[in-house]
Amino acid sequence: MDNYLRRFSMGSSLRTPMRVSMRRCVRVRRWWRGTATFDNALDLSVDLALVFLDAFTTPILLPIRIGKFFLKKGIKKVVMGVRHRFSA
Repeated sequence: MDNYLRRFSMGSSLRTPMRVSMRRCVRVRRWWRGTATFDNALDLSVDLALVFLDAFTTPILLPIRIGKFFLKKGIKKVVMGVRHRFSA
């Protein structure tokens, strides 16, 4: 790795940031290898599917709930009207 850094760095001031970035890359690769497992990928895909379905079903459910409320109200009026006609 040192030969690589010596070949592509222009001066001593660039060696330190380049080494830091290379170390960071190595650290990120090691972290990714430990976290990129099939189990984690499956969990992530399930979570994304739930969020996706939740986001698309909520706008549909609102008009359905409002319609259900008014439908119940209308059915209740009809039932009460029929009940009063037959009881009188």
